[in-house]
Amino acid sequence: MRPLLRTPAYTLSGDPELTPAAPRRRCGTDSPALNSGMPAPQLLPATDTARRSLIGPSALAAAIALASAGGGACAASGAGWALWASGLQPGVHPRLAVAPDHTIYYAVLATAGTRGLVYKAADARAPAGVFAPLPPIPYVTIGNNIQALTTTAASEPVAGIFHSAGSADPVAFVLDKASGQWIAAALSTPPSLGVFSMVRAPNGDIWFGAKWAYVYRSTAAGRSYVAIDESAKVKAAAPCYYPTFNNATSDGAIYSINVDRRGWVHAGTETAGVIYSDDAGATWRPLDAQACLASDPTQRNPASPMAAATRAGNVGAVGFTRDNRPVWNGTELFQFGWDSSIGVADPDAQAISPAIGFPVNFIYRGLQISRIVTTTAGTLFLHSGANPAFDPSPPPPPGQSQYSMGLYRSDDGIHWAQFNTGIASVNDGLSEGGLAVDGNRVFTATSDGKVWYFDADDRVFSDGFDG
Repeated sequence: MRPLLRTPAYTLSGDPELTPAAPRRRCGTDSPALNSGMPAPQLLPATDTARRSLIGPSALAAAIALASAGGGACAASGAGWALWASGLQPGVHPRLAVAPDHTIYYAVLATAGTRGLVYKAADARAPAGVFAPLPPIPYVTIGNNIQALTTTAASEPVAGIFHSAGSADPVAFVLDKASGQWIAAALSTPPSLGVFSMVRAPNGDIWFGAKWAYVYRSTAAGRSYVAIDESAKVKAAAPCYYPTFNNATSDGAIYSINVDRRGWVHAGTETAGVIYSDDAGATWRPLDAQACLASDPTQRNPASPMAAATRAGNVGAVGFTRDNRPVWNGTELFQFGWDSSIGVADPDAQAISPAIGFPVNFIYRGLQISRIVTTTAGTLFLHSGANPAFDPSPPPPPGQSQYSMGLYRSDDGIHWAQFNTGIASVNDGLSEGGLAVDGNRVFTATSDGKVWYFDADDRVFSDGFDG
């Protein structure tokens, strides 16, 4: 088991992302990129007060005014989100997963209510849905609530949780279709803390990334998993890669894991940027193919054009364009002069582009975004998470602002536009994470227990891998 890397990225208690709080702000309007009058991209100070000072009162007011005014390309389309279901368990950071048979599942990462609940609705293709709770997962210890959610190829729900740190209590569960009972998965090596993210590959394999452990793969429909020491495999492929830019000797936490349409697995790490495997985990490589000098692979290449994929910091989300170009959210990307901490890579050309269309400096943390989804037709969606520095009316301490710009969409991963049209609900930073797709129908969930949908293309349920 790898050593614990106690970075301040994500903690079980005292973290504003994980602490249930009263919703404060509704973000239901659209706006174009809010760049007018704002400063050049730069690393932001650590405190909200310092960030607000850096942004400046006039630029902050302009950004808020534009966000409130609405308009923009998305609003002009005339289409928007519609309510699909309500009355679900409210909570922090909803989770959604759509199964191959179009069943849709819902859970929340943290709740003041009953823990261990996953909800099921029968048909994501329907004009509206009714969710019912499944039996609670049979956890022994649990931190927060449902950390990750996916499904098997047989459309069974798979849930991942945190357990008591250092214990061998189960962290992954699958609801067996035949018996109707949850099965606690067997793991070859228990993780230090538990499951952070989960995904189903096109071939049916289930993958999860663990906090302060490894990448895990199941070829047994979520009934058992084998731990893969991806750090050792990356080091074998790129001898210069460790220690990383912050002197870590391994990848640390696997904060995000996703699989593209080819079946290539990508992991977003705590300390080593974006890495990937194109052979079901047998080998792992940095996304930055030029990280090491060609003349001496034990030495780093200071001139690599893909350095932003290596020096990304905490990678909270990895998604893909239709042609399999990775899109990711990191912590340290402002050091490259970017407006936002989101990048798009073209591995074939070994080139990286910063994403544009967000308010400058709004997306500034690696774990501000945890989910990027792509429709069959290739439209990408994300929730921008919270940035308290932009809140015009922050709550007095100890209150924690969850001010957000809400949802964004893109056709290419580079150009993004705000898209909250139709969401007549609280859509602040506590709603980040609740995204799933079924063909070209996109679902999002808000922290008040509501699920919304948007049909992104006329060919709503065309064939394709939905992730």
